[in-house]
Amino acid sequence: MKASLRGLSPVTNEIAWASGSGGTWLRTLDGGATWDHGVISGLDTVDFRSIHAFDAEQAVVVSAGQPAVIYKTIDGGKTWELKHQEVETAFLDGISFSGPDKGYVFGDPIDGKWMILQSANQGESWYSLLNLPSAKEGEAGFAASASSLISDGENLWLGSGGTEANLHFSPDQGISWKQWNSPLMQGEASKGIFSLPILEMVEFF
Repeated sequence: MKASLRGLSPVTNEIAWASGSGGTWLRTLDGGATWDHGVISGLDTVDFRSIHAFDAEQAVVVSAGQPAVIYKTIDGGKTWELKHQEVETAFLDGISFSGPDKGYVFGDPIDGKWMILQSANQGESWYSLLNLPSAKEGEAGFAASASSLISDGENLWLGSGGTEANLHFSPDQGISWKQWNSPLMQGEASKGIFSLPILEMVEFF
């Protein structure tokens, strides 16, 4: 089996999960010495570029491209259950959990608004934020690292690229939003904020 792996979620020094093209998932319980692996629910044409693992048995994966889906396993990858599916035009970019239960998935803008889903029950169910930040035409996210969206407590940071590279920030779990233009190279589909560092960015602002 060959796959391009872009999703990675370390849990401990011994436990880590990964995901990628061809519907692939992998799990190690011994620090990478050996790996379990398989294809998620037979979806061998789907690219799962984002994954978040809770422990050795539970993980959530997010697809990039079509179908735009979120799956979860609770038995170490033996079975995967569909938890959410978006409209045909959706493109999901990444996942971030701010705690053991609260998580977010973001996708490229639709009709001028970013797509941001949230879960309060470890990814069992997902629903859209009520107040979605605005996006410029041609502004989009990158699904290359799953770290363009960072959630930490009440705070959400979203980095974008394309026609504009902006940093979107919410101090209250998506109730309100601020926006700053990035000094990074931008103006083309492959330029902008690919990844955000995990630190107390709110102190900078």
